Amino acid sequence: MEHLIAFVLGIVIGLGLIGLGYIVKSVLTMKKDLKRLETLHEMKEDITEDDRRTLDQKLKNIEDWTLKLIEQDRKSIEDAYREINDKIKELNSYVDSRFDKQSDRFATVISSNLSMLRDDHEKLKELHKMQMDQFAKVTLDHSERLADLETSRKIQEDKIEQINS
Repeated sequence: MEHLIAFVLGIVIGLGLIGLGYIVKSVLTMKKDLKRLETLHEMKEDITEDDRRTLDQKLKNIEDWTLKLIEQDRKSIEDAYREINDKIKELNSYVDSRFDKQSDRFATVISSNLSMLRDDHEKLKELHKMQMDQFAKVTLDHSERLADLETSRKIQEDKIEQINS
């Protein structure tokens, strides 16, 4: 039995030593990987800083270029605005003169035709009155006819009811 315990204890100690060796090897590998990662991180920081500076410079160049284009566009818009205002003033002057001529002609035509319109208006009023009288007559005739039809329908319903009962 003692041999068996010694044997088992030997196996456990052997496995423990193997496990301890594996742990030491893993720790050393991790230290090596950690150093490599730190080096890569430092390189990345250096590259990132260089990229940031380059990007900042490019952004500044783009901003300067954009501001220059905006200024050029602003000047051309102002010039176009002035030109349009001048043309509008010229056009307003032309339209005013044409409008004055047309309004004089229009006033003449209106004054000459106003009496004709008044006569036509009176004739239309008379015609409207006649049409309204005819409409009232037709409406009255229609109402009487509807009443007759309604009475006739009522009589027929009463006859049908008498026959059914």
